[in-house]
Amino acid sequence: MKFRSVSLYSNNLEDQWEFYHSFLPNICTDIKNGKFTINTKESALTFIQSDHAFKYHYCFLIPQNKLQDALTWTENRIQIIDIEESKKTQFFESWNAESFYF
Repeated sequence: MKFRSVSLYSNNLEDQWEFYHSFLPNICTDIKNGKFTINTKESALTFIQSDHAFKYHYCFLIPQNKLQDALTWTENRIQIIDIEESKKTQFFESWNAESFYF
């Protein structure tokens, strides 16, 4: 399933915008009317100001043959979360997918 547009709520919109805008400046809009959007080729991820805290888990799909390039590109901008003992990616057999987290 592919989502074309998703809205998420944040009680810390300014900090989230600063993070994404510094990391993805070319696809992250400015904050306007209490929200900002990350526009990828396939989807729009919009963060909306909220008084309540929410927790989400979402991902950006990267072509399998570009995972290492994406990891290197990301690592040059922000800290990657180690999975275990310097292991930076995790393979999920049931999904046939490999992931990294930041």
